[in-house]
Amino acid sequence: MKKLLALLMAGIMLFSFAACGGNSEEETTTNPEVTTEAPANAEDVTEEAIEGEKETEVVTEVVTDDEGNTEIVTEVVTKEEKTTDKKEDKKPEKTTKKDTATDPAKWSKAEIISYASKALDKVKSEKAGYTKHAFMEVKGDVEGLPKWLVSIFQNDETTKMAKGDVNKDDFPAAGFDWSCKLRPQDVQSATIKVSGTTYEIMIKLGTEKNPAKGTASAYGRAVSVIDAAGAAGMVPGLNSVDMTYHDGYIHAKIDSTTGNITYAQISAAADAKANVALLGDVQAKDITSTETYTNFIW
Repeated sequence: MKKLLALLMAGIMLFSFAACGGNSEEETTTNPEVTTEAPANAEDVTEEAIEGEKETEVVTEVVTDDEGNTEIVTEVVTKEEKTTDKKEDKKPEKTTKKDTATDPAKWSKAEIISYASKALDKVKSEKAGYTKHAFMEVKGDVEGLPKWLVSIFQNDETTKMAKGDVNKDDFPAAGFDWSCKLRPQDVQSATIKVSGTTYEIMIKLGTEKNPAKGTASAYGRAVSVIDAAGAAGMVPGLNSVDMTYHDGYIHAKIDSTTGNITYAQISAAADAKANVALLGDVQAKDITSTETYTNFIW
């Protein structure tokens, strides 16, 4: 009779688990005392299953001892096949390998030029303010030129550009909406040095004969060159001119967090031969022009 009653109780309890997850109200019965307490390690098993995100199921078993006492034991069981699937779906661990695409030390010449060009162009597009020191001198030998004419090529001037003012004709390349359109083939070398958040870039140009303004020449893509027309405007009676540009460079410091120029120096030297109506053939070597930009206001 006790065994029959125990089986009946087990059936009722199993039906309760399947239908509504258990009855929260306490019931009074004259049937033998039933222990529904979970095993001591049930909580640990449940926590382990949740932490591992493993699929579990509840298993209930009716146990009757030799004296006829009945106990219902509930266990949480983890399905091993589900655990295996979870392990396979685990995301790969993050790698600490440095991404060369964002590491300036790994940049190619083209990447350095592109980064510098964007920063230089930004000076014009955002109308940055700055202090400009323009210095021009004749460092080499001069032939056939009187001192008064040589003085035309001498200049030492400091000016300021206010934030918001149009600097199209003041910042190289003068006369254009952009500042730099250099290509790898225009450049002798391009290097970058990283110091904290500052990227210091040095771009060196080669040698070019009679460069034109703008994108028609390598120097014209970054430097305010003096072409034949410009030279004619500077020297009265100029019949012809032949110029060779050399040792040009762009030295720039850029805040990597903003992409803003904080310092720039653009320089080029030229050897000039000309025929002047009143003087005949004249020449000057190493006419060097250097423009230094500081105190940027963004």
